[in-house]
Amino acid sequence: MPVMDGQTCAEISRQIPKLASIPISGLTAARFAEDRNELIASGINDYLLKLFKMHDLVAAIKQHIGRTNGS
Repeated sequence: MPVMDGQTCAEISRQIPKLASIPISGLTAARFAEDRNELIASGINDYLLKLFKMHDLVAAIKQHIGRTNGS
């Protein structure tokens, strides 16, 4: 994103009550555990590593749809 990175966007979104419970998935090239831990700490629920497979994206979406529907 040209104005801010995804971590900052997630941190700001988590401070807005209407957005606080919306699942956020990140897309990252970070392969080190400490980098991934920072993503989770910023409010991102999960992430996909670049270059991801389509079935990984579909699985992540299905997982979050189930959470938002109360499953």
